[in-house]
Amino acid sequence: MTMGPDAESDRLRPSLRGLLTFPFADPGWAAKATVGGLLTLGAPLVVPGLLVLGYLVEVTRLAVRGSAAGLPKWRPLGARLRDGWRLGLAGAALGWPSLLALSTLAVGPLIFGGPLEGSPVAGLLASAALMLQPLGLLWFLLLVLLGPVLLIQAATGSVSPLAVLRRARAEVGPLVRLWLRQAALLGLAGSGVLVAGVGLAFTLFWALLGVARLSAELGRLPVEG
Repeated sequence: MTMGPDAESDRLRPSLRGLLTFPFADPGWAAKATVGGLLTLGAPLVVPGLLVLGYLVEVTRLAVRGSAAGLPKWRPLGARLRDGWRLGLAGAALGWPSLLALSTLAVGPLIFGGPLEGSPVAGLLASAALMLQPLGLLWFLLLVLLGPVLLIQAATGSVSPLAVLRRARAEVGPLVRLWLRQAALLGLAGSGVLVAGVGLAFTLFWALLGVARLSAELGRLPVEG
């Protein structure tokens, strides 16, 4: 059976509602989402975070291949870790300047009650930290906006910074069109705060599943790494 133009367009460019509801088409969605939420909660322990990243890569990969619905399996864990490691390294390579957002936290203990309090360099460090912090925040925002590009590259090609930036430059139009849906998905993730804060991990994972599937739109114009 051949899909009509409207149905094909909906498959390639799912609506916000479709991005939010596609996980529920999988009969095992509850177990898979529970594992994902728990791993997201443990993401600061690194390995759980890498597993989540690898899982998101597989979600994007399946969507690029035309999978109509459902979620991938969490196993094999080795494959999820490898994909997560690649995506994590790519994010770190591009996103390390965002650490400047923490500059005031790093400098504060040194100049307020610390060894540099009252010294001539204290004022210079404080001024530098205040200037660098907004740059770090802007860089972090840029990294979030590049998230779909990182996912599609991890799913289909090279994750080198050059390859990621090349694809971003080649697909500025599609990126701008999907950013609004990405922002809506991540905004909805905040609803988890209402569930004693812990629920944030589960709603964040739910939102990230939508972002991963959304990222597959960029797979229509392959760019070699």
